[in-house]
Amino acid sequence: VIFSGVRFLFKTFPDGNESYNKGNDLIIKGLAKYRELNKNIEIHFVEKGEDVVAAKALCSEYGLDDVTIWHKEMKFTDLLSLYRLADVCFDQVGSHWIGAIGFYALWLGKPLIANDLRVVDFGIWSNSAPILSANNAEGVFEKLKFIDNLDVRLDISRRAMEFADKHLGPDVALRSIFEIDA
Repeated sequence: VIFSGVRFLFKTFPDGNESYNKGNDLIIKGLAKYRELNKNIEIHFVEKGEDVVAAKALCSEYGLDDVTIWHKEMKFTDLLSLYRLADVCFDQVGSHWIGAIGFYALWLGKPLIANDLRVVDFGIWSNSAPILSANNAEGVFEKLKFIDNLDVRLDISRRAMEFADKHLGPDVALRSIFEIDA
């Protein structure tokens, strides 16, 4: 079960800023290639963002309609239910930043496929973080193949929760604001 809660923004940039690109088209292309390898998948997307219609057309073009479930925007508790259902989650794989969508996955111990190059380049965290970094369709496909093994997914899940606790929790923010040593 695959879940991507990231809004669809890969073609239309209302503010003209292409750095907002979420790379949803790359996620869809990578999922289509992975489906050739594993027919037993279920994909969950949320109908959110400027490019939902284009994303649905891509899913049709790549033959993913029969395994894709589209959800209307929902309250937070329902969103968390989709995370809990998932075996793997996505945040953006485009040129934007990892955000709350990815952080929720890490906190809940879900393997996360996302482009984390910006946070690594800016020194926010190292490339040893348990994030399955991908920034193109082939990378998405390769990461999905990599976590096809349950033991690998469980290991990444454990490390994701540890990472989130150490680097993303509220105590981390408080320590940085108040410069507290812990």
